[in-house]
Amino acid sequence: MSGASDILIANIREKGSEVTAFLEKEGINIRYTALRLIDYLIAGRIAVIRRTVPAFMDDLSNKLVYRTAPEFKRTFPDPLYIVEGDRPASTISSTTHGRSGVTYLTFVNRIPIIFSSTPEETGKYLALMMKQVAFASTAEKMGNDSEETPDDSTIEIDAEVQMQVLSAIPGIKEEDAKALIAKFGTLRAIATAAEPELAKIKGIGGKKAKSIAQAFNSSVFDTQPATNTKTSKTSSIR
Repeated sequence: MSGASDILIANIREKGSEVTAFLEKEGINIRYTALRLIDYLIAGRIAVIRRTVPAFMDDLSNKLVYRTAPEFKRTFPDPLYIVEGDRPASTISSTTHGRSGVTYLTFVNRIPIIFSSTPEETGKYLALMMKQVAFASTAEKMGNDSEETPDDSTIEIDAEVQMQVLSAIPGIKEEDAKALIAKFGTLRAIATAAEPELAKIKGIGGKKAKSIAQAFNSSVFDTQPATNTKTSKTSSIR
C-alpha cells in the first residue's frame, strides 16, 4: 500500500522521541521534515500539535495558544491537540487559565483536544488515526468506483489494504479480518452481506456483525441499486 494516508509526516524535532520510536517499532512509515506550527501531519489534512502538560500550560500562560489557534484552524482542515502527561485532563482543568484555554480551543475554534497519559498512548492515537483515514479513503474510492463501474470484478484492492480496512472497525481483530476475507473474498461482498451471514463466521457473532454492518452502511457505501443521480460522499475524522 502506498499513498499519503500510509505515511506519517513528522516534525524533525520529533525524531528520536518516544512517540516516533514507538511508531517505528510498530512499522509506521515516518517522513521527517521541518513543519511550521505542528508536530505531525496525516494525509495532508489531520494536523497534530503534541504538547506535554507543562508545555501546554506554558503555551497558555504566554498566550501562544491564543495567538496561533486561528491560523492553525485556517491552515489545516482537521487540526487537533494531543496533550500528554499524568492525569492531563484533571491537571489542566484544575486551573482557571487551563479551563480557559481548553474552552477557547474546543468551543471558540472547534479544535479537538485528545488527552494522552504516555508517549506510547500518543503513538497509538496517531496510528489509529492513520488506520481510520485509510479506511475512509478506501471506502470512498469503492463507493465512487461502484457508480462508474458496477461490476465488482473491476475493483481490485490489495490484500493488505483489505486487512487494514477491516481491522480499523471497532472490535475486529486481525484473525476476524482474515476469516471474513476467506469467506467473502472482497470488501464489497462483506459490505453487502446481511448481519446473520456475518455472524455465522467463526469468531464474529452478533455484536461484531452489527459493528461491521454499521461501519459499511455509511454514506460512502451505497448498497442500494445505483441510480443516475450521484450523491455527494464525504468522510471526516473527528
